[in-house]
Amino acid sequence: MKKRSFFVTVSAVAVVLLLAAAIATPSLSTPLSGMPADIPATGDTWKYDLSGLTGTGNATLMVAGVVDIKAGFNESTQYHCYNYTTILNTTTPSVNTTLILHTYYSTDGNVTAIHVYREDNNVNTINGTYYFNVTWKMFDFPLASPKTWSKDIAIYFIGYNFYYGGNFDWSNPYNYNMTVNGSVVSLTNVTVVKGTFECWLVNETGIFAPGTYSLLYYNPDVKNVVYREDYSGAICITVWNMTDYSVSYPIHELIMMMTMFTLFNTWQQQQQTNLRIMAGVGAAVIILAVGGVAWYLRRR
Repeated sequence: MKKRSFFVTVSAVAVVLLLAAAIATPSLSTPLSGMPADIPATGDTWKYDLSGLTGTGNATLMVAGVVDIKAGFNESTQYHCYNYTTILNTTTPSVNTTLILHTYYSTDGNVTAIHVYREDNNVNTINGTYYFNVTWKMFDFPLASPKTWSKDIAIYFIGYNFYYGGNFDWSNPYNYNMTVNGSVVSLTNVTVVKGTFECWLVNETGIFAPGTYSLLYYNPDVKNVVYREDYSGAICITVWNMTDYSVSYPIHELIMMMTMFTLFNTWQQQQQTNLRIMAGVGAAVIILAVGGVAWYLRRR
């Protein structure tokens, strides 16, 4: 009976937690959170269809793991980072492009370095890393409307870049300055291949080069952008349309596990207490029985 009561209790608590999670989950009828639903987790994956002047194709973005890297000017500072890996394939009538990006986000959400590998028609055209004199944010959480952020950064490319004219190292880096600006435009709904999502619409300028900007539709539960438009001036050059995603929520799962452990531990302690009580009662009964027998024998 006690065991069944315990499992009934656990089930009830689990239902309450699930209901609480459902209530807390942003929806069209409740305010959308300005924070990601959870921290990044290795294996989190997002897939997109690509279209525009840069070609048609697809991209897969994944949290590949956690690494320690050296970044900053002359790679002088070490960071503990999430490695967001993007594999992008596009096709135009004349060029087939494969682009592999490793964007390293520090655990406080700042971009520390970006490694780029690119092939055009199976010929390597870029293989190197962009370093920055300071770290900077793509999104300044918590998101809210209106909200803006800005960062002046010096950029240093180290490695091979056909478009820059050859090889570069720290004795001769390819460098330029840029200002990254972000602003929360509004809350809005967007429909993509995967479905309809309520999102924070963020306008990010200067991500690639002066005169470029991106409209980013960010959903906290997805933990990423579900739709994106990249512009050069007034011309939209690339559209990202999310087709699928798979993410986990490690902190939420840890809380659930600890809750279950606490309930089980409490049940075990209660069972031990019950056993001690039963043992005490049993001993008392035996003592009384022995005493009764002795008294009866003396009476005879």
